[in-house]
Amino acid sequence: IPLSGVSFRLVGMDEGDEHIASTDADGRICWEGLLPQDYVITEIKTADGKNLLKDNITVTLPMDAKRGEKA
Repeated sequence: IPLSGVSFRLVGMDEGDEHIASTDADGRICWEGLLPQDYVITEIKTADGKNLLKDNITVTLPMDAKRGEKA
């Protein structure tokens, strides 16, 4: 079930830039104009009755997605 209004902080590891956004009605966040670097995402506010994520999420931009090939 998507949760709206959940807030996250995104911090760039190289530049130290900080962005805060909340999930929409579909439970999604879209950050635009980010520089290529590693980022740490921290949940800072969650829905009533829910617990904050215990661990941060680390992502690297640009993301390098590779699909496995069938043999």
